[in-house]
Amino acid sequence: MTNPHELKVLQSRLKEAQAEADSYIERARVANDAASEALKRRDRIQAQIREIEEAAKEPIVTEHALLRYIERFMNVDLEQVRKAILTEQAVKLIKFTRTGKVTTDGRRLVIKNGTVVTVEPTQREAA
Repeated sequence: MTNPHELKVLQSRLKEAQAEADSYIERARVANDAASEALKRRDRIQAQIREIEEAAKEPIVTEHALLRYIERFMNVDLEQVRKAILTEQAVKLIKFTRTGKVTTDGRRLVIKNGTVVTVEPTQREAA
């Protein structure tokens, strides 16, 4: 036979367990709502940041565009400029050095793997 006292104890524990579960479910719902609102605020802030960043961006002119402008509108012959950089003496030094800095023809050439990556003034010219 069933013990009525044991049944009452179990029914009471069941109510407590259900109440505890309901409490956790409610807290989870509240936390989920709060997280959802926080994510919405984050998204609005990110959108504002993007808008400000886009509005603040300055237009960019590529090196290629600069070269084409110099060539086409300032009438600078870039092949002549290339020849002025790659003099016979410069070519010899570049082939010998491959990577580093060499001074020739009154200018310093910065070379990486046999390629002139920039031209700098010598110390005399910089002063």
